[in-house]
Amino acid sequence: EARYLPGEPVAVQLVFTNVTTSPVTLEYLPQIHVTKHLDTAPVLYSQVDAEQRVDTKPDEKTITDFVWDQKDTNGEQVPPGWYDITWKPPDSPRPIDGKIGLGSSAMVLIQHPQGAMEKTIEVNESRTVNDITVTLERVELTSREMKVYAFVTQPDYPPTVQSSPFWNAATEYRIDGGAPVILPHPMMDYMENGTRFIWGGTTPKGTLDPVPSDAHELVFKIISMKVSTSPDDPQYTVEGPWEFRVPLE
Repeated sequence: EARYLPGEPVAVQLVFTNVTTSPVTLEYLPQIHVTKHLDTAPVLYSQVDAEQRVDTKPDEKTITDFVWDQKDTNGEQVPPGWYDITWKPPDSPRPIDGKIGLGSSAMVLIQHPQGAMEKTIEVNESRTVNDITVTLERVELTSREMKVYAFVTQPDYPPTVQSSPFWNAATEYRIDGGAPVILPHPMMDYMENGTRFIWGGTTPKGTLDPVPSDAHELVFKIISMKVSTSPDDPQYTVEGPWEFRVPLE
């Protein structure tokens, strides 16, 4: 991953390595595709170069350089936050054992020009809806990302960690009334008296955008949860919302 200020050219290298013990001929289209991290449906920018045919020796690398100007397909500067840069695998013969890379991706952070907020906010507020209590414990803000911690329980919460009732949560947040950001599945830490949900910082896929240093309010909302009475029972949806307003100043 790399960090850039708004407008700085983003340098990307597409590298293919022949990891076999034999020469391999690569036939591929060098290309990159930029999407917003956590929202990969719209492709914001694509670049496709001319088709290449390259003979490679064992351990030899084939490198193609790209530069993204941080603009979308309409020529507009993209907003600060995390972006994924992905590419397709080359159309090359597969070795007999089938071991060939299928491509990878890079994460790039476009930083807030005013800087990112860096603090930990202890919230410790609870909301109970439909017999499920959510306690928003704290929000951690760094120049890299935001992390949110919540503790979830219910009156008949199982006493053993093997049968936690909570499976998933539909969650979103807003900064200063902006557009909602849909969050990925949280990491869950099953405990005897409840389950801790953690959003952000758990895997690259779960990384949340940093918050601008001049932001005023975070609205964090769990819309619904997937719950089951035991691991062998079907899941059902419990509607919320469990909403929290967190001052950032």
